[in-house]
Amino acid sequence: MKNTNTNDNLYLKIAKDFSTILLNKYPKIKTILLAGSVAKNEAAILEQNDRRILLSDIDLYIIVDSNPKLLKSYVEKETKKFIETYRIDALFSPFFHISIGITTYGRLKRTWKNLRFYEMIKTGIILYGQEFRDNLNFSFNVLDPIFTNRLLIERLMQQILFEKYYCNSKKYLNVYSICRNLTELATIIYYLNGQKVPSYKERAQRIFEFFEEVNSICPNFDWKKVFNAIIFATDVKINPQNEIIEKVEIPVLRELFVYSYSAVLNYLKKKYNEEPFEYSLKTIKFLPISQIIKSIILYLKKPNYFSKGVLYQNFEQMLISYQKENFDIELIKPFYYRTRHKELKEGGEI
Repeated sequence: MKNTNTNDNLYLKIAKDFSTILLNKYPKIKTILLAGSVAKNEAAILEQNDRRILLSDIDLYIIVDSNPKLLKSYVEKETKKFIETYRIDALFSPFFHISIGITTYGRLKRTWKNLRFYEMIKTGIILYGQEFRDNLNFSFNVLDPIFTNRLLIERLMQQILFEKYYCNSKKYLNVYSICRNLTELATIIYYLNGQKVPSYKERAQRIFEFFEEVNSICPNFDWKKVFNAIIFATDVKINPQNEIIEKVEIPVLRELFVYSYSAVLNYLKKKYNEEPFEYSLKTIKFLPISQIIKSIILYLKKPNYFSKGVLYQNFEQMLISYQKENFDIELIKPFYYRTRHKELKEGGEI
């Protein structure tokens, strides 16, 4: 895949430099694949005076023959060391980090097939090694509502944590963070309707195709307002401009965020018959064995998290907490069980 965006070329250089370091130290690596916004030509850099602020992260998948856990701790150390070289004022933002997934070909074949996996298959760039994706026999026929719930929860969590810890001093951080998390609402709507569109930009351009669908299920919200918010947010996420950011009124943007998240949450609720966060036998049987075991253990330890309406009510409380700028971190803790991102901790990388 040819990369023509100059922003992405900078990210691509960083990814290649880091891959070279890993390969020199760990020659048993079979494949390194670049995924995410960089692979999709949608990574963001904010030009600010003489600075080029990196606002996207770099997603890498590393494939080995065996023992991926053995390599993981070493790679994490290398990642932290490498990132430190970019913690300079001219480049760094709290959004920039390198996310690493380490697996084997066998595990990749058995992995949970959700939208992120599809994006990796369709838009990922091989930085090292042989092409392998044609042998995965990927099927996207079974939609997984748990993925959409997790994504909605994670993005609200990220916004609350980010505003609490990072957004007090710089306007561009606040605006970009809100827009970044508003953009994912399009991902959720596409996913729920079985649409396979990896590009954030294309999702935003076509979002009004779902107007009749969402309006018929949830007519008590102004979906034109929600969709226009998603379109604006996507443009800022992919192509942030100082002139546009400076014109944004933060209270207005925050209200748009709350309104749009409320709309999509209610759409989810009605789509799943008032139980948007429930695991069902219909979906759980398609999970990997390890995930099923974890779900059973979680149910035995925390049965109330699976109760009808409990998580929905907690999510609403989180949204109200955000709206009032009264960031109660205790409200977020139950949702740690619904996310696989270790970064979502107090003061951690977002």
